Amino acid sequence: IIDIDNPEDYIYLSQRGEGPREIINPSRIFLSNEGFCVFDGGKSTLFNFNMQEIQDEKYLPESIFTTTISAIVTWEQLTDSIYITTGIFPENRFYFIDNNGQLIARNGSYPFEFNGEYPFHVKGMASLSAMVKSLKENKIATSTLYGGHIGIYELDVQELTCRTISETNLFSPQFSTQDYEGTPNFSPTPDTRWGYLSIAADENYIYALYSGKLQRRDEEFDTGSIIHVFDWEGKPAYEIKLDKPAYCLDVYQDKLYTLYTDNGPFDIAVYVLP
Repeated sequence: IIDIDNPEDYIYLSQRGEGPREIINPSRIFLSNEGFCVFDGGKSTLFNFNMQEIQDEKYLPESIFTTTISAIVTWEQLTDSIYITTGIFPENRFYFIDNNGQLIARNGSYPFEFNGEYPFHVKGMASLSAMVKSLKENKIATSTLYGGHIGIYELDVQELTCRTISETNLFSPQFSTQDYEGTPNFSPTPDTRWGYLSIAADENYIYALYSGKLQRRDEEFDTGSIIHVFDWEGKPAYEIKLDKPAYCLDVYQDKLYTLYTDNGPFDIAVYVLP
């Protein structure tokens, strides 16, 4: 945890591992009343970290629930007891889960039309998505890593459904399938192009960090210098060009934060939004 005003003042919280305070495969962090939550895909558990207690060396995060649903990629909390997830699922794109980790509804479909028959795990990998929730409305936005797709959806938290508001697709994912012990798997090709690396939002806009680069050794395809900005109806608002290629982004109030490196340790750049 880094203090932006004093970057040298930070709290070392966890490392990758299977121990009680370690995280195997962390997904997106989102804020909670006491601090923040992290879903560990390796432990299939949603953890809550209390900001008032984390500096205690003996502190262990609270386990909110453990789920039997596999291949969850990212989360958003809708109510005190309902979450929406995306992942590599056999049926539908969005899973609604309660605070016991139980599946209570599924909705939506993968955003691309695929030529040919592919198993769900190939379609899910090709449609790998990030997700962010509106701060003032029951809406979510998604972006895809291997395609240039932005989707905006309105949620009904009573009926547990989502309605498509807008979809923008710059290009579809290019891939092949390679058998691994008799099972076809998603495999990049020289034509595989990365789409959106990271997505964030405030009350009025969605900010999507765009790569658009081919997945090749001579390309820094996991960074981007362009941010596409949309309103919550899906209309393009404006474009931001960064002076430093970034790996991911976030926004808070009137500030934009990006993670970058100049061939050394990672650093955080801070920009004032227009």
